[in-house]
Amino acid sequence: MKVLKKLIVIILIIVLAASMVIPALASAENMAEALKIQAIGLMAGGAADLRLDECLNRIQGLTFAIRAAGEEAEALSMSSSEVDSILADVIDRDSIPDWANGNAQRYVAYAVKHRYTLGTDVTILPKVKFGPMDPLSGNAFLVFLMKSGMGYKDVTTVNIEKRAVDAGVVTPSQADKYGGNNNINRGDAAGILYNAVMNGVTASGKTLLQSLIDSGFVRRQDALNAGFIIETIG
Repeated sequence: MKVLKKLIVIILIIVLAASMVIPALASAENMAEALKIQAIGLMAGGAADLRLDECLNRIQGLTFAIRAAGEEAEALSMSSSEVDSILADVIDRDSIPDWANGNAQRYVAYAVKHRYTLGTDVTILPKVKFGPMDPLSGNAFLVFLMKSGMGYKDVTTVNIEKRAVDAGVVTPSQADKYGGNNNINRGDAAGILYNAVMNGVTASGKTLLQSLIDSGFVRRQDALNAGFIIETIG
Protein backbone atom coordinates (compact mmCIF):
# COMPACT_ATOMS: atom_id res chain seq x y z
CA MET A 1 0.00 0.00 0.00
CA LYS A 2 2.86 2.39 0.87
CA VAL A 3 4.53 1.64 -2.45
CA LEU A 4 1.28 2.38 -4.29
CA LYS A 5 0.89 5.72 -2.47
CA LYS A 6 4.46 6.68 -3.33
CA LEU A 7 3.85 5.76 -6.97
CA ILE A 8 0.70 7.92 -7.08
CA VAL A 9 2.60 10.87 -5.56
CA ILE A 10 5.41 10.49 -8.12
CA ILE A 11 2.90 10.39 -10.99
CA LEU A 12 1.17 13.52 -9.69
CA ILE A 13 4.50 15.32 -9.44
CA ILE A 14 5.39 14.36 -13.02
CA VAL A 15 1.99 15.51 -14.32
CA LEU A 16 2.29 18.82 -12.46
CA ALA A 17 5.81 19.39 -13.76
CA ALA A 18 4.72 18.62 -17.33
CA SER A 19 1.81 21.05 -17.07
CA MET A 20 4.29 23.78 -16.11
CA VAL A 21 6.80 22.96 -18.85
CA ILE A 22 4.35 22.87 -21.79
CA PRO A 23 3.13 26.49 -21.41
CA ALA A 24 6.74 27.59 -20.99
CA LEU A 25 7.71 25.88 -24.24
CA ALA A 26 4.71 27.39 -26.02
CA SER A 27 5.62 30.84 -24.71
CA ALA A 28 9.21 30.46 -25.94
CA GLU A 29 7.94 29.42 -29.37
CA ASN A 30 5.57 32.40 -29.51
CA MET A 31 8.40 34.74 -28.53
CA ALA A 32 10.72 33.36 -31.22
CA GLU A 33 8.01 33.71 -33.88
CA ALA A 34 7.05 37.20 -32.71
CA LEU A 35 10.67 38.40 -32.85
CA LYS A 36 10.94 37.16 -36.43
CA ILE A 37 7.70 38.89 -37.37
CA GLN A 38 8.98 42.05 -35.69
CA ALA A 39 12.28 41.80 -37.57
CA ILE A 40 10.50 42.22 -40.91
CA GLY A 41 8.29 45.07 -39.69
CA LEU A 42 4.94 43.35 -39.17
CA MET A 43 4.99 44.11 -35.45
CA ALA A 44 6.22 47.48 -34.25
CA GLY A 45 8.81 48.29 -31.61
CA GLY A 46 11.35 46.05 -29.92
CA ALA A 47 11.22 42.91 -27.80
CA ALA A 48 9.92 44.84 -24.78
CA ASP A 49 6.92 46.00 -26.83
CA LEU A 50 5.70 42.50 -27.75
CA ARG A 51 3.62 41.86 -24.58
CA LEU A 52 2.47 38.52 -25.97
CA ASP A 53 0.13 37.68 -23.09
CA GLU A 54 -1.87 40.89 -23.56
CA CYS A 55 -5.33 40.32 -25.03
CA LEU A 56 -6.28 42.20 -28.17
CA ASN A 57 -9.36 44.26 -28.91
CA ARG A 58 -10.75 44.80 -32.40
CA ILE A 59 -9.00 48.08 -33.15
CA GLN A 60 -5.64 46.61 -32.12
CA GLY A 61 -6.24 43.52 -34.26
CA LEU A 62 -7.22 45.65 -37.23
CA THR A 63 -4.01 47.65 -36.80
CA PHE A 64 -1.97 44.42 -36.78
CA ALA A 65 -3.67 43.24 -39.98
CA ILE A 66 -3.31 46.51 -41.90
CA ARG A 67 0.36 46.73 -40.92
CA ALA A 68 0.90 43.11 -41.97
CA ALA A 69 -0.75 43.91 -45.29
CA GLY A 70 1.83 46.61 -45.93
CA GLU A 71 -0.98 49.18 -46.13
CA GLU A 72 -0.28 51.18 -42.99
CA ALA A 73 1.26 54.16 -44.79
CA GLU A 74 -1.73 54.35 -47.13
CA ALA A 75 -4.17 54.18 -44.22
CA LEU A 76 -2.39 56.87 -42.23
CA SER A 77 -2.15 59.19 -45.24
CA MET A 78 -5.95 59.54 -45.46
CA SER A 79 -7.10 63.13 -45.09
CA SER A 80 -9.13 64.18 -42.08
CA SER A 81 -12.04 65.14 -44.33
CA GLU A 82 -12.13 61.69 -45.95
CA VAL A 83 -11.92 60.00 -42.56
CA ASP A 84 -14.79 62.11 -41.22
CA SER A 85 -16.91 61.36 -44.28
CA ILE A 86 -16.42 57.59 -43.94
CA LEU A 87 -16.87 57.53 -40.18
CA ALA A 88 -20.20 59.34 -40.52
CA ASP A 89 -21.62 55.84 -41.17
CA VAL A 90 -19.87 54.28 -38.15
CA ILE A 91 -22.42 54.47 -35.36
CA ASP A 92 -19.90 53.93 -32.56
CA ARG A 93 -17.17 56.23 -33.87
CA ASP A 94 -17.02 57.94 -30.48
CA SER A 95 -15.76 54.66 -29.00
CA ILE A 96 -12.67 54.65 -31.23
CA PRO A 97 -9.66 55.44 -29.00
CA ASP A 98 -7.89 58.76 -29.46
CA TRP A 99 -4.51 57.60 -30.67
CA ALA A 100 -1.88 60.13 -31.78
CA ASN A 101 -2.94 62.22 -34.78
CA GLY A 102 -6.22 60.32 -35.10
CA ASN A 103 -4.48 57.16 -36.27
CA ALA A 104 -7.09 54.81 -34.80
CA GLN A 105 -9.83 56.66 -36.68
CA ARG A 106 -7.82 56.33 -39.88
CA TYR A 107 -7.41 52.57 -39.47
CA VAL A 108 -11.15 52.09 -39.00
CA ALA A 109 -12.05 54.46 -41.85
CA TYR A 110 -9.58 52.68 -44.15
CA ALA A 111 -11.01 49.27 -43.26
CA VAL A 112 -14.60 50.44 -43.75
CA LYS A 113 -13.69 52.09 -47.07
CA HIS A 114 -12.16 48.89 -48.44
CA ARG A 115 -14.75 46.65 -46.77
CA TYR A 116 -12.16 44.83 -44.71
CA THR A 117 -14.81 44.93 -42.02
CA LEU A 118 -18.59 45.02 -42.13
CA GLY A 119 -18.75 45.58 -38.39
CA THR A 120 -20.27 43.42 -35.69
CA ASP A 121 -23.89 43.76 -36.81
CA VAL A 122 -24.59 43.24 -40.52
CA THR A 123 -28.30 43.93 -40.03
CA ILE A 124 -27.61 47.67 -39.90
CA LEU A 125 -25.61 47.91 -43.15
CA PRO A 126 -24.68 50.26 -44.78
CA LYS A 127 -24.21 51.68 -41.29
CA VAL A 128 -21.36 50.03 -39.41
CA LYS A 129 -20.90 49.16 -35.76
CA PHE A 130 -17.20 48.43 -35.50
CA GLY A 131 -16.89 47.68 -31.78
CA PRO A 132 -13.29 48.96 -31.45
CA MET A 133 -12.87 48.00 -27.80
CA ASP A 134 -14.64 44.62 -28.06
CA PRO A 135 -12.50 41.49 -27.56
CA LEU A 136 -10.98 40.24 -30.82
CA SER A 137 -11.91 36.73 -31.91
CA GLY A 138 -9.52 34.53 -33.84
CA ASN A 139 -11.93 34.35 -36.77
CA ALA A 140 -12.28 38.14 -36.92
CA PHE A 141 -8.49 38.56 -37.00
CA LEU A 142 -8.20 36.03 -39.81
CA VAL A 143 -10.87 37.92 -41.78
CA PHE A 144 -9.00 41.22 -41.27
CA LEU A 145 -5.74 39.64 -42.42
CA MET A 146 -7.05 37.75 -45.43
CA LYS A 147 -9.13 40.66 -46.72
CA SER A 148 -6.54 43.37 -46.24
CA GLY A 149 -3.27 41.63 -46.97
CA MET A 150 -4.18 38.71 -49.17
CA GLY A 151 -7.02 39.80 -51.46
CA TYR A 152 -9.70 37.39 -50.26
CA LYS A 153 -12.62 39.81 -50.44
CA ASP A 154 -15.37 37.22 -49.90
CA VAL A 155 -14.21 35.64 -46.64
CA THR A 156 -16.47 35.93 -43.60
CA THR A 157 -16.34 34.72 -40.02
CA VAL A 158 -18.56 31.84 -41.17
CA ASN A 159 -16.21 30.40 -43.81
CA ILE A 160 -12.88 31.80 -42.64
CA GLU A 161 -11.48 28.72 -40.94
CA LYS A 162 -11.62 26.53 -44.06
CA ARG A 163 -10.48 29.36 -46.32
CA ALA A 164 -7.55 30.17 -44.04
CA VAL A 165 -6.43 26.53 -44.04
CA ASP A 166 -6.81 26.30 -47.83
CA ALA A 167 -4.68 29.45 -48.24
CA GLY A 168 -1.97 28.17 -45.91
CA VAL A 169 -2.54 31.00 -43.45
CA VAL A 170 -3.07 28.56 -40.60
CA THR A 171 -2.78 24.82 -40.14
CA PRO A 172 -5.91 22.76 -39.35
CA SER A 173 -4.85 22.57 -35.70
CA GLN A 174 -4.32 26.35 -35.58
CA ALA A 175 -7.74 26.88 -37.15
CA ASP A 176 -9.29 24.82 -34.35
CA LYS A 177 -7.26 26.64 -31.72
CA TYR A 178 -7.75 30.21 -32.88
CA GLY A 179 -11.13 29.91 -34.60
CA GLY A 180 -12.83 28.92 -31.38
CA ASN A 181 -11.07 31.62 -29.37
CA ASN A 182 -13.20 34.69 -28.75
CA ASN A 183 -10.37 36.75 -27.26
CA ILE A 184 -6.96 36.12 -28.77
CA ASN A 185 -3.83 37.72 -27.40
CA ARG A 186 -0.80 39.28 -29.07
CA GLY A 187 1.04 35.95 -28.96
CA ASP A 188 -1.81 34.28 -30.85
CA ALA A 189 -1.74 37.05 -33.46
CA ALA A 190 2.01 36.68 -33.81
CA GLY A 191 1.60 32.93 -34.35
CA ILE A 192 -0.99 33.50 -37.06
CA LEU A 193 1.15 36.13 -38.79
CA TYR A 194 4.24 33.93 -38.64
CA ASN A 195 2.49 30.99 -40.28
CA ALA A 196 0.88 33.29 -42.86
CA VAL A 197 4.27 34.70 -43.85
CA MET A 198 5.87 31.25 -43.95
CA ASN A 199 3.11 29.47 -45.86
CA GLY A 200 0.29 31.83 -46.85
CA VAL A 201 -0.73 32.28 -50.49
CA THR A 202 -2.67 35.33 -51.66
CA ALA A 203 -5.77 35.26 -53.84
CA SER A 204 -3.56 36.07 -56.84
CA GLY A 205 -1.46 32.95 -56.24
CA LYS A 206 1.61 34.77 -54.93
CA THR A 207 2.98 33.98 -51.49
CA LEU A 208 2.20 36.58 -48.84
CA LEU A 209 5.92 37.07 -48.19
CA GLN A 210 6.70 37.66 -51.86
CA SER A 211 3.78 40.08 -52.08
CA LEU A 212 5.14 42.07 -49.14
CA ILE A 213 8.62 42.09 -50.66
CA ASP A 214 7.33 43.16 -54.09
CA SER A 215 5.38 46.01 -52.50
CA GLY A 216 8.55 47.25 -50.82
CA PHE A 217 7.10 46.89 -47.34
CA VAL A 218 9.43 44.04 -46.40
CA ARG A 219 13.09 44.03 -47.38
CA ARG A 220 14.23 40.72 -48.82
CA GLN A 221 17.44 40.83 -46.79
CA ASP A 222 15.43 41.27 -43.58
CA ALA A 223 13.30 38.25 -44.50
CA LEU A 224 16.47 36.28 -45.24
CA ASN A 225 18.08 37.31 -41.94
CA ALA A 226 14.91 36.34 -40.02
CA GLY A 227 14.87 32.88 -41.58
CA PHE A 228 11.78 33.29 -43.74
CA ILE A 229 13.90 32.69 -46.85
CA ILE A 230 16.40 29.88 -47.14
CA GLU A 231 19.04 30.31 -49.81
CA THR A 232 20.98 27.39 -51.20
CA ILE A 233 24.15 27.48 -53.24
CA GLY A 234 23.51 26.28 -56.77
